[in-house]
This record gives sequence, structure tokens and C-alpha cells, in this order.
Amino acid sequence: MPKPKILIEHLRGLTVDPSATRHFEMMSGGFLWSDEKPAAYSDAAADYPLRHLLAYRASLVRGQPREEFRSVWDAVLAACPHWPGFLPQRCSPALAEELERASKSSMRSFDRLDRAFSKLKEREHTK
Repeated sequence: MPKPKILIEHLRGLTVDPSATRHFEMMSGGFLWSDEKPAAYSDAAADYPLRHLLAYRASLVRGQPREEFRSVWDAVLAACPHWPGFLPQRCSPALAEELERASKSSMRSFDRLDRAFSKLKEREHTK
């Protein structure tokens, strides 16, 4: 399990932006709001802990906590209790249906890309 220390350094001091936007983060299977990571974030070492944090929150939203990600959640909660991602409305089971729709939509998009790529490879192979 990745250590969240590097992630905590990035998240410390972030504040809630009332106009934050949300998108589905495919690697974690959860939502990510624009105020939940620094604008200039590009630290690959913190990517896995961030995805684990988002995956745990998504599991809470779904009502099925994934214990393998709890340690990152607990470490960030202890070090950065005011991180915007801990807002109750962002962890709420009320988001479960929206999360499921976003997940399915993302998978459909991925499947379309995969089919298009396969067709392209097939054409190149038959040349």
C-alpha cells in the first residue's frame, strides 16, 4: 500500500471552493472535485495514494467500504481534516446513483475507444 505522506504534503492547506467542479476519475472509480488537489499537481509519487483515497470515498458512497484503502483515508483525515474531499456531501450515499451512472458512462467511452483502436490496428495489419 502506498504511503500517503507525499499526498498529505499536497493536500495540506487546500480549502473548499463553492464553485468546484466534479468529474469521474476512472482509475479510482470515484469522483474528484477541482478543489481537492492543487492546481499545479503533477507528482506521480502522490498519484496512487490519491487514487486510493478517492477509491475509499467511492466505496463509502456505494455503502461498501473497501478496507484495503482505509489506511490512506485515515492518515489523510488525521493530517488534513479540513481537506475539501471530506465534506459530508462528497461522501454521501446520496451520490451513489450519480457515481454509478458516471462509471458506466466512462466504461462505455472506454469501450468505444477500444473498438476504434482495434479497427485501426486491423486496417494497418491488412495493408
